[in-house]
Amino acid sequence: MKVNGIGSYKDIDSFVAGKLAEYDKTDKRFFDLFSFMFSEKDNVFCETNNGYKITRTTYGQAKERCLLCASNLAPLLTDVGGDKVGIYMTNSEQWIEVFWATLMCGKSPLLLNTMTDKAVVSHILEVYGVEAVIVNKETEANAAFDVKILKAEELFAKTDDPVPGKTPEEWSDSIFLMTSGTSGNIKLCEYNGINFYHQIKDSGIVIKECLQVKKHVDGYIKQLAFLPLYHIYGLAAMYMWFGFFSRTFVFLKDYSADTILYTARKHKVTHVFSVPLLWNRIYDSAMKTIKNRGPETYDKFMKALDLVNRKGTESLLSRIIIKKAFAEIRQNIFGDSICFLISGGSAISPEVLKFFNGIGYHMSNGYGATEIGITSFELSMKSADRVSGSIGKPFASVGYNIGEDRVLRVTGPSHASRVFEEGREVEFGEGGSYNTNDFVREEGGRYFMDGRADDLIICRTGENISPEQVENRMNIEGAQDVCLIGPANDRGEVMPVLIVQVPMYSDIDSLKKIRASAEAQLSETGIRSQVSGIVLTTDKIMGESEFKKNRAGICDRYKSGTMRKITPDTMEADAEEFSADLIARVRRVVANSLNLPEDGVTSTADYFTDLGGSSLDYLSMLSGIRDEFGVDVAKDAAGVTTVSGLCGYLRNRM
Repeated sequence: MKVNGIGSYKDIDSFVAGKLAEYDKTDKRFFDLFSFMFSEKDNVFCETNNGYKITRTTYGQAKERCLLCASNLAPLLTDVGGDKVGIYMTNSEQWIEVFWATLMCGKSPLLLNTMTDKAVVSHILEVYGVEAVIVNKETEANAAFDVKILKAEELFAKTDDPVPGKTPEEWSDSIFLMTSGTSGNIKLCEYNGINFYHQIKDSGIVIKECLQVKKHVDGYIKQLAFLPLYHIYGLAAMYMWFGFFSRTFVFLKDYSADTILYTARKHKVTHVFSVPLLWNRIYDSAMKTIKNRGPETYDKFMKALDLVNRKGTESLLSRIIIKKAFAEIRQNIFGDSICFLISGGSAISPEVLKFFNGIGYHMSNGYGATEIGITSFELSMKSADRVSGSIGKPFASVGYNIGEDRVLRVTGPSHASRVFEEGREVEFGEGGSYNTNDFVREEGGRYFMDGRADDLIICRTGENISPEQVENRMNIEGAQDVCLIGPANDRGEVMPVLIVQVPMYSDIDSLKKIRASAEAQLSETGIRSQVSGIVLTTDKIMGESEFKKNRAGICDRYKSGTMRKITPDTMEADAEEFSADLIARVRRVVANSLNLPEDGVTSTADYFTDLGGSSLDYLSMLSGIRDEFGVDVAKDAAGVTTVSGLCGYLRNRM
């Protein structure tokens, strides 16, 4: 079937080539990009759903909304000084329309990270002289900034005010993105239309070279709008690459795991780009489900997965296994509409790559940064290349150079035009070559990440340890995450410590197994003698807003004592405390569902025969468990009728 929305062109390749050829003839400003972005007026721009009905917006309708938004916005900015307007919004159709409307009004959008500490955002607004910020209903309550606050929902009212930005000169031709700040101060990176022209042109070459990236379902290419649009990965790879060619974006109602997977299946999403955090969570959940079906099922699955990855997903045997044996697993994740997955933003474990590629999804690893945009991802159709962890080869406009220090330097016109720190422009890099601080090696024309130079731990013995390499080799059963840090002792000697995140409410046996596994795997890496200790914690290693590990912050929490540390000396007491707290919380939910006093509900009392609950009461109780713990238990908790049983059920799923 021919892909939809390509006009008279015979296929997607000729459509892409034709559109890029016309784009080449322009001044390549954001003004020009907008006209090309919304030129296929009948194509579906985005889809949303309220749980029942799918709503669609065409590119023509979205363009009219951009113009309407600009007409309403322009008068509100007449008393706003400076060249920037902040956009402090969650992903939505409105975000994109506000973005373009701001440019039309002659202001540069400053894309604000809605998950960053509000004090940090306030500081950025003050330092860069930003006098207005646009919010939506999801962020309004948190936007207590000392600037003019404009509500996005109020920018789409019918108006007779003229549409600004009739000529390129009236438009702004720059946007600003924030860096993550995980390795130092937050910087602002300025991009202009030319920079994005080169990124889009690179994507056109990718479409030509990679068969899988242009695959569609029922004629549609649909990108799940999961990545934040204020992040370079979300803005460039997720939105600009696909928006220029007028493809469809599917917006999420919320970011719960169930909503993400349900939305992908309901809308027949074909492309999902994300950071490893999402892939890790899906992988952990899937593996836990498989293990809960018993050791025999788990062993069969692991043997089949290993066989597929050894043979390559291209082999006939692998295709049969993928189609027959892994169909249920895919249906419980994204379904079978998925054509292309990309992981980027930080390192991903080889085990996760093997899982997704092995069960029948095409997952590639990619590379980029706020300062340089998206610069490569693995284009190979061979699964062996994809599961190797390769970040591929640099795009056509990009140059990679690895110095004697093993650090990657990147050149090319697609990177940021200017970089600012604390309000001052800083040098981008010597001779326009950006020092990524990433250790990278090249093998056979492909590039591989070996960790961050500024994360390197130099032990007191003089040995250098790359935490990322160590972490990627560890697969501790039962652990949720690991982080190797290098705190210094009172004498200034670096004493590496392995932090292992364990599930909340782990029992003593689980804690002991996790610690023993961490010990064994550290020994296998050959650095056990260099690591001064292993500490378990229920604290999250990565925050909800983080795309990669903030090692400096984790180290500070460890040294300051604000991190909960579970050591061999405290393990039994910690496990008892976890158990008592879990029992108390579950007992409270059970008691409330039956209007009973909490002390009238014992751990072994049966919900029906001892406590007198009805089936409707039971469903209400399960709903209460879901609200209390964030775990949807209604699907398969039937038959678990005691506080003790519910606690065991929750331990296996948290």
